[in-house]
Amino acid sequence: HGADHVLSGTVTFYVGGERVHVGAGEAVVAPGGLPRTFRVTSESASWLVFTFVKSLSRYEDFARAVARGWDIDEAQTGIWRSEEEAAGVTALAAANGIDVLGPPGMLPCDLAQFVCA
Repeated sequence: HGADHVLSGTVTFYVGGERVHVGAGEAVVAPGGLPRTFRVTSESASWLVFTFVKSLSRYEDFARAVARGWDIDEAQTGIWRSEEEAAGVTALAAANGIDVLGPPGMLPCDLAQFVCA
């Protein structure tokens, strides 16, 4: 389970097969077990993430691994920059009970089994 509260800018969240546009002062709640990701749809954005974690330090490691800049076009190819990067992010995610479906920036609808309307 998790929730995101947008402080500034606009963000499109993809939760399961749904696409939710969220602006400053708005929030989105994502039930556990659904594939989810996001795209910043304004020049910049900031938001608070509320989630349940087993270990704050392990989650911080995962957040740092996926927080750096990503090339959106590259992410949509579904190809990681390196096998080491894929293995590292996947291991950090697994330590937090997260299943990685693709490289950061990739949308669920970029995978054959999901549709984004």
